[in-house]
Amino acid sequence: MVSRDTINTDVTAAAGCVALGLMFLRTGNAAVADRLTLPDTQVLLEAIRPDLLLPRVLARSIIMWDTILPTVEWAESHCSPLLASYRIGSYAPDVALGVSVDEQTFRQSYANAVAGACLAIALRFAGSADSEAVDTLFHFINVFSSTRLGKGGEVAGRSTMETCLGCVVISLGAVLAGTGDIRALQTMRKLRARISPDVRRGDGANREQTRERERRGGNNCKSSFVS
Repeated sequence: MVSRDTINTDVTAAAGCVALGLMFLRTGNAAVADRLTLPDTQVLLEAIRPDLLLPRVLARSIIMWDTILPTVEWAESHCSPLLASYRIGSYAPDVALGVSVDEQTFRQSYANAVAGACLAIALRFAGSADSEAVDTLFHFINVFSSTRLGKGGEVAGRSTMETCLGCVVISLGAVLAGTGDIRALQTMRKLRARISPDVRRGDGANREQTRERERRGGNNCKSSFVS
């Protein structure tokens, strides 16, 4: 969307990232992927809307398709040491006297970056029931669901935590599609049963769709470019 004589990047950024990722899908083009690397300084991180880090990580990952690994370490490798120090589930690091840090932005940025990595894992391992991928996704489900109100979760905000949790839940459903995995179904039921003004209708729908994929999806969940 054009605003006067400039481009409104708040509107176009997310779609632009996804479009770029699809244009160079599975090409391994490092030059393009490097353009999508997350910032590693405080000034640059605070200049980008946290939710835009999700499509950036996803786009970069599908470009470098063969480098996607189903591990926690790979998911967090997209975060710079500075950003990783504000991971959900940990206390904020000490900062130098007189330095102002927007902790909420960093917490939200970490959560969105990890959620984008989880979606990339889902695309790479869709329908495979890969045990390592499943363990990784369960790890982040536990992180986002158990720390909503503590150790960074309350700083990031309930809305961000629920949105990122929904992304990881969908990712788990894609990996376990058609398996009827009991552990996953029990987790979905537990999450779906939560009622709160901060939980949007779409979050419940996401979890219900995930349950359906696990029961019926099978390998049909794979996108045509995956096979």
